[in-house]
Amino acid sequence: MKPVKTLADLLTSSVVTVSPDTPLAVALHILVEKRISCLVVKEDDLPIGIITERDLVRHASSVADIQHHLVGSVMSKGLVTALQTLDYREAYECFAENQIRHLVVVDDSGRLAGIVTETDIMRHMGLEHFLQYTGLSSVMTRSVATLGPKESLNQAVERMSSSRISCIVVEEDGFPLGMLTERDAVRLLDDGIDFSSVPLERVMVSPVHTVDAGIGVHEASVRMRRLGVRRLVVVDKAGLIEGLVTEHDVVKGVHGKYVELLKEVIARQAGTLKQVRKQLSEKNLLDNLLRSSSDIAVISTDLDYRITFCNQLADRLLGHSQDDVYGQKLTEVLSRSGMDAGIFKHGARLVPGMGSYDYPITRKGKARTEYFDARVFGIWDDTTQLAGFVLTMKDITAKKQAEMALRESEARLKSMFRNAAAGMAMADYPGGRFTRVNPELCRMLGYSEEELLTKSVLDVIHPDDRETSRTRINDALKEQISGYQVEVCHQRKDGSPIWCLVSMGYIRDEAGKKSSGVALLQDITEKRRVEQQRLVQQNAVTREVHHRIKNHLQGVIGLLRERAQQHPNVYDILNDAISQVESVALVHGLLGRQQDRVLDFAEMLESIVASVEFLTGMVIERGSVTEPVQDCRVVEDKSVAIALVINELLINAVKHCDKAISPPPVVVTIQWQEENRLLLSVRNRGSLPEAFDYATGVGFGTGLELVKSMLPGRGARLFVAQEDGAVLATLELEAPVISHQNSSIKSAAAGSNPS
Repeated sequence: MKPVKTLADLLTSSVVTVSPDTPLAVALHILVEKRISCLVVKEDDLPIGIITERDLVRHASSVADIQHHLVGSVMSKGLVTALQTLDYREAYECFAENQIRHLVVVDDSGRLAGIVTETDIMRHMGLEHFLQYTGLSSVMTRSVATLGPKESLNQAVERMSSSRISCIVVEEDGFPLGMLTERDAVRLLDDGIDFSSVPLERVMVSPVHTVDAGIGVHEASVRMRRLGVRRLVVVDKAGLIEGLVTEHDVVKGVHGKYVELLKEVIARQAGTLKQVRKQLSEKNLLDNLLRSSSDIAVISTDLDYRITFCNQLADRLLGHSQDDVYGQKLTEVLSRSGMDAGIFKHGARLVPGMGSYDYPITRKGKARTEYFDARVFGIWDDTTQLAGFVLTMKDITAKKQAEMALRESEARLKSMFRNAAAGMAMADYPGGRFTRVNPELCRMLGYSEEELLTKSVLDVIHPDDRETSRTRINDALKEQISGYQVEVCHQRKDGSPIWCLVSMGYIRDEAGKKSSGVALLQDITEKRRVEQQRLVQQNAVTREVHHRIKNHLQGVIGLLRERAQQHPNVYDILNDAISQVESVALVHGLLGRQQDRVLDFAEMLESIVASVEFLTGMVIERGSVTEPVQDCRVVEDKSVAIALVINELLINAVKHCDKAISPPPVVVTIQWQEENRLLLSVRNRGSLPEAFDYATGVGFGTGLELVKSMLPGRGARLFVAQEDGAVLATLELEAPVISHQNSSIKSAAAGSNPS
């Protein structure tokens, strides 16, 4: 491989040129047809300007009729040129100082010799190698110019022109959809597209080439070269836009200290004392830079592998100072330091043909093993002859250990998945599609591993439990719950149900966002069957107990009625007692018929109203409501108290109503105030005692005192007020006294397991 020394060694000599009198439309078409980024403008065989894609984009919106404009009116004047004998490293500084991307190269007479781009400089110097350990985030542009897909092409071109940028990323909700570059704009201008009327979604290039922010600059540079592109959109783990990296960013990211390092190494091999002294200040600056910030060990040698230079980090790695190893053979020093010298010699022999050679180094010590990435490349003198070698080493021990720990962790996880006695699965987020399943889960659900990996978590949940599970999962994600445990009914491949106790957890990425879910599933179908059988037996016993209590209470009621007939002077007192016992008996009678341990509220109310009507001989009107009360349940341990409260409210209303008024003076109404709050209203014609105060108990009779004492502490409230010549008692009921089976409470009850 012939080493590059001057611009003459790397320029492109076949330069396309135009004159300043060339119509702009013609120049535009040449750029598009030849797929090049610039044209050199010549006059009298001398270069006088350059017209680039950026120049055309800058003038695209202002040039009304491109056919009537000439190249000379839009070309970049003040042309920056360089002699073809210029050292290519000095040319690199010329790019940086003038902020240009194309450098016109001329001969001694000022005639056009060729053109060089900043990418040519970077690739021939091999500078991207020095950035292979630099994270992409250190060179990428974070403030990415973006527009929505519905925005006009004209808006994108004006944005590129005013901001002097090379592209616009088309995005929606933070995700990259496409891209429009200067080259695309030039092509569309040549096609005669109306920039003002075309949306970006019709002309953008899609899909976009993206890259993760965690990779190195060197890898990004290699990827751009492989894809044949000059820019990559940087995205985070979720695929959202995080930045943009271009070839220009990579060139700017090359650290000056490494450029100076190459110059210093070459200077040491130049051969004359005068040259060494001339660059002494440069050497001191280099040493200071290396001591303060370099994280790469650098060692240079002559052709016999004798050390001519090493930086401070290299001293530490070799266990010697530079003065100790200067002049010694690097192969011997490497061997004494516990590193393989043979592979260095092998790489050095390949340098003339390959330019450089990369290889790993492993050094085993008593306390730990160290790992390094190494590269050996050549030093070339003024006659383009190989004059020596440079060895660079980067300590990657921490990275290697992290990789090994990750592999060990993955091996343990894989073993746990394969051998676990319970079903295990991993699913992606937020789609919920299985990404890994173990043999036990496949056995439990009756699917092969390949079949399960095509399904989502919800696909294998029983249809009756699917919506509840979807809600539970969404709630867990919204509330940032790290994990939960719940019983879920799944569906096997053959359609049969299988109940599982699911222990769910989430894995988060580096940004703390959920990236996947992990679940442990235990088959509890048999356990639930046994439990259900036990509950059936228990409920049967409970119903029998309720039935017997009701029979005993009926006997008490019969006895009280007999005594009331025998003792008219206590008839009213005994009648009240009969009413209360009757209410209790009704509740136990209803519970004795229920399969579960809850009462239908509407059925209980109707039985109590009918009992009060029978005892008092008064018809109680059932008020009409806009929404019928259905599927309202009263829990078992609250049912007796609620029945006695309702009975007392009705008895009080009948006792104190104005019986001379028609229609019937007592009306009972029930309705939902909200989805899970029930209102029972008892209205009777009449008036409350003066100074009545429910809160303090002033004006209470025996009935209200009994009602207030029996109200449950939670889920039940009573309000008594005078309203339009009537007394209105309103009983407000909600959980935990009642539940509405068709409301969200049903969902909550279904997911009442720990979650």
